[in-house]
Amino acid sequence: MSTFQKTLSKNKLIVALFVTLLAFGVYKDALFLMAAPMYLGLIASAYYIGSKISDYTINAFYSWSIKWTVFILSLVFTGLYMEAAFIPAMLLYILINSTINPMMFASKRELTT
Repeated sequence: MSTFQKTLSKNKLIVALFVTLLAFGVYKDALFLMAAPMYLGLIASAYYIGSKISDYTINAFYSWSIKWTVFILSLVFTGLYMEAAFIPAMLLYILINSTINPMMFASKRELTT
């Protein structure tokens, strides 16, 4: 079982909060159904690319900076095109950022200090 799946199975509250925010966002604007998985996919892709960086310091800097860049750009997109769902989107993006750890995608053997 992957680290992400272990995190979700241990934290039923996180899953419930994720589903609640997703449902509320879709209630506010149907496009939210597309925005949430797209944000999750962008973050996961960025972290996967970051896992290819072998130096731990550069990996940490890349992961931190790309996480907040994707967060800001996604909020701008949401604010421009889905105004009604902005608050649920922001809360969902924060939940995703605080739940998914970039080290879930990196192998401990690949990183050097």
